[in-house]
Amino acid sequence: MILTREGPQNPSVPGSATAYAMSGFENSFDMHDFKKNLKVKVMSCTDELLRVDVSGIDASIANSLRRVMIAEVPTVAIDKVHLWQNTGVIQDEILCHRLGLVPIWVPDIDSIEPAKEEGDDFDVSGAIKFKLHVKCPSNHPKGQSLHVYSKDLKFEPQTKAQQEMVNQPRPVNPDILIAKLRPNQEIECELYCLKGTGRIHAKWSPVCTASYRLMPSVTILQKQSGKAGKELVELCPKKVFDIEDGAAIVARPRDCTACRRCIEEIPEGIVELAKVKDHFIYTIESTGCLPAAEIFARGLGIMKAKCEISRKHLHAFTTGEEPEASEEEAMDTPAGEWEKVDEMKDE
Repeated sequence: MILTREGPQNPSVPGSATAYAMSGFENSFDMHDFKKNLKVKVMSCTDELLRVDVSGIDASIANSLRRVMIAEVPTVAIDKVHLWQNTGVIQDEILCHRLGLVPIWVPDIDSIEPAKEEGDDFDVSGAIKFKLHVKCPSNHPKGQSLHVYSKDLKFEPQTKAQQEMVNQPRPVNPDILIAKLRPNQEIECELYCLKGTGRIHAKWSPVCTASYRLMPSVTILQKQSGKAGKELVELCPKKVFDIEDGAAIVARPRDCTACRRCIEEIPEGIVELAKVKDHFIYTIESTGCLPAAEIFARGLGIMKAKCEISRKHLHAFTTGEEPEASEEEAMDTPAGEWEKVDEMKDE
């Protein structure tokens, strides 16, 4: 895809196997070519942020993976609040909503009970439970508020297994402001955490953001040396160009944001600015409930499960048999999928 002064050229991707039939070009999907061209490279990885390059896939697959990471990777969040006392200025429903948006870390997310529809009975005996009880004393400095933070959420084990946990469930960040209290105001409540996904409510989404962009391709068509080369280097705000042997070169094409200054403020035909249509640069920023690499791996596992469900339904349609898999199976975590997460982080 070429970027010009007038706009992008050739932005579309043929979606039909017969798109080039008249010219004799075979455009149908080929699994051998797909496996050969598919490449995944981790550029940087921390618990909070993952940058990974995926090339050799279509935009539909890239966007499906992004949406799965946002809306279908399960996490744990506060879902049930038993509010016993709230004499602060924040209304009960707003306070409960703020509590629900506090990211919660648990050591074993797959053992947590999933969220249910409204009206279903909820067994609190084995749930992850927190208690919040804060009261602003009457002798608190005049004109000042007592801040209630996420660190004031105290974990209360409900079972023997929870009591024996080495790493207990906790808020991801201890300094999230929940409310402010004035003298003699009080908040007391019990909080129960359930497992859910972002498609139910945004509080269960494991990512602050999961996005991708196309890999930039910058080419200098005419050699720029001397004063012209220095002007080209200084023109780019992201310092994509550099000087080597007296001439301008493309040193950091990944940093290009397609601001187009290099094609708008110098004569045409000197620089070509383009995007690689099958090379996607993912940026996954975790809320802290799950490591960013695990979110990516779980997203791939869920997509794999969805593809298997589709395959079984297509097979059932052609043979007349009943499909074995249900849609809920796509939400379950395959047992061996996450063993590769540590290997990915080590890279």
